Amino acid sequence: MQQNAVQGNFRRPIESARHAAGLSTPGNRTRGLREEQATRSGRRSGRPRGHGPIQAMDAGHPQALRVSILVRAVGNRRGVRVRLSPTAPQGANPRPKGAKAWSGGRRGGPHARFVHVFLTSGEGLAYEFAAQRYERMRYRRCGRSGLLLPAISLGAWETFGGYRGEDVARECLFRAFDLGITHFDLANNYGRPPGNAEAVVGRILGEMPRDELIISTKAGYRMWPGPYGEWLSKKYLVSSLDQSLRRLQLDYVDIFYAHRPDPETPLEETMEALDLIVRQGKALYVGVSNFSGVQFAAAQQVVVRRGLAPITIHQPYYNMLGRRAETDLFPHAERAGTGVICYCPLAQGELTDKYLGDALPPDSRAALWRGKRTLDEAVPPERRSKLRALHELARARGQSLAQMALAWVLRLPAVTSALIGASRVEHVEENIRTLEHLDFSQDELDRIEAILRR
Repeated sequence: MQQNAVQGNFRRPIESARHAAGLSTPGNRTRGLREEQATRSGRRSGRPRGHGPIQAMDAGHPQALRVSILVRAVGNRRGVRVRLSPTAPQGANPRPKGAKAWSGGRRGGPHARFVHVFLTSGEGLAYEFAAQRYERMRYRRCGRSGLLLPAISLGAWETFGGYRGEDVARECLFRAFDLGITHFDLANNYGRPPGNAEAVVGRILGEMPRDELIISTKAGYRMWPGPYGEWLSKKYLVSSLDQSLRRLQLDYVDIFYAHRPDPETPLEETMEALDLIVRQGKALYVGVSNFSGVQFAAAQQVVVRRGLAPITIHQPYYNMLGRRAETDLFPHAERAGTGVICYCPLAQGELTDKYLGDALPPDSRAALWRGKRTLDEAVPPERRSKLRALHELARARGQSLAQMALAWVLRLPAVTSALIGASRVEHVEENIRTLEHLDFSQDELDRIEAILRR
């Protein structure tokens, strides 16, 4: 089949099919084959952007043409398969089992009767992900469950949909997946306005293989006015997850968390709500976040006593500068067989090279997100002295400060994964290199302890 057949004779039916599938947008017209295969500015060579590639191929019938196209609508991308057949083979079923189909085309056109649009999942992705991605990552079992998580996971708190936009989010998520990061963590209140992180990431997930991803979200903080817009009542948890699923454009999440303890709602109601969500198929696993060791133990007792969905994972704050979970929570989690994923393992960027200089970097999280104007305001001088000493020790290990800080978090058997943030692709790549050197000598651990106790 000649390329100009796609570019000329079948252009109008493709346009009509895109419009009927809800994928046409003003000023966003289908382009010719050569333009579609060209690389746009800012994209890696050979990986198309925008509408994606158009390919022509023999469908096994002398008068049949199958065209696979990827189209982009405002705020959404979907894989679309368009089948154009001047003559349909007798007795053929052009619609695959389980596919959603639309038939139509330009009125009076020679191919209108046989234009079929199949909205598919996981087929024809515009970005070709690295074939060796799973060889680059270490995966750890989450407690005593069947769930494996990457040693380093990627979260969207304050970054995607916050002080970084969709283009940065897409590049970071794609690169992370290329490097074996399969777990992306969100919450209903992430982003500005709250919920924007889920909306941004949801548009990107449509370009990725859903069955190879672990997506988590949370509920607990204020999301809407009135008495049902926060905390951990059954009303709030179920309603919030329904909203999150719409923003994420997903049928279910892999992990759903109670984001913080609720001092007033009975713990039984909260855990029963999480159990209900699992039985409804809206989440595969449930967890808690920011629960103290005592609060977690009480929740675990409710689950066991009532035969509810287990607490598969706990997400606490833990890093070199904030170690309460080490003695308060981790022993309880290990006894219960619950995995632990630590958020802020780099202390919101403090355990990086970013604040080692004499001035506050203008593109730092402290400046862009928290409104800090000076380095002393962002990181007190006494803490910076600790950071410089840790930096020198990391250099002796052949690592950056961030890499050593992540390796230190992952040193404990209780920890399943360290949850990083990223505002640039380079951050993802640097943090993944942590896995090349996770071991510590006893002398190194002793020196770290001495620095942290100053």
